[in-house]
Amino acid sequence: MTDRFQNQWEYLAKKDAYWAVLTDDNYTSNRWDQEAFFNTGEQQIESVFARLETLSATPDYGAALDFGCGVGRLTRALSKRFKHVVGSDMSASMLTEAKRVNGDFKNITFAQNSPGKLDTVSEDALDFIYSIIVLQHMPKQRQAVFIRAFCRALKPGGILQFQALSHRHINTARDLLAVITPEPIKSTWRIITGKAHTDMEMHTFRQQEIVELLAQEPVDLLAHWPDHAAGPRFSSYTYVVRKRRAPPNAH
Repeated sequence: MTDRFQNQWEYLAKKDAYWAVLTDDNYTSNRWDQEAFFNTGEQQIESVFARLETLSATPDYGAALDFGCGVGRLTRALSKRFKHVVGSDMSASMLTEAKRVNGDFKNITFAQNSPGKLDTVSEDALDFIYSIIVLQHMPKQRQAVFIRAFCRALKPGGILQFQALSHRHINTARDLLAVITPEPIKSTWRIITGKAHTDMEMHTFRQQEIVELLAQEPVDLLAHWPDHAAGPRFSSYTYVVRKRRAPPNAH
């Protein structure tokens, strides 16, 4: 069964999958060049692993998950480092395009994820999980479900890096309205205006609340820092965690 968020991303994927993955006003209306698009993924993953090295958090290069993979922009780049990569997305249309343009990469598996749970990988299975500009499109409660699932899907010693929005900056009356309006009212308004399946929704999850959530999981928060993943309207953070290893004498 589909839900509102899955329907939104099906619509966006069919309209312009590449722009929906990497929104840039210079590349609307299907103007992304594929080579340039995938090169941004190579550059991003190169930067990610350079930062992980400084944190002494380089993972084993066995199995990785690109959560919210879209058409495989980052999945492809990860496949050049890991033995096997799963690209997971809830949009069937995104995955159809991902399989079409990444068919030469034999160590990639693309799998459709259910809207509200991580069912494409098993627990204690992954050396590395990466997710950026994905969780921000889900309500806070759903983000929490996935963050907990990420922690459990890691192998002991595995590394998770993800990004989430902390809060919206209030610079205009529209920003204030977005902050104070309850989500059920927003949802009703989207239906009335015919945008229930077309909006790219943005949802926040306070940085301190995420830190508290991670403290309840079998992981250590190695670092977190503000980033610019969502532009100037939001405060956004990147988090890096490591799954704890069992003590040597544990049975």
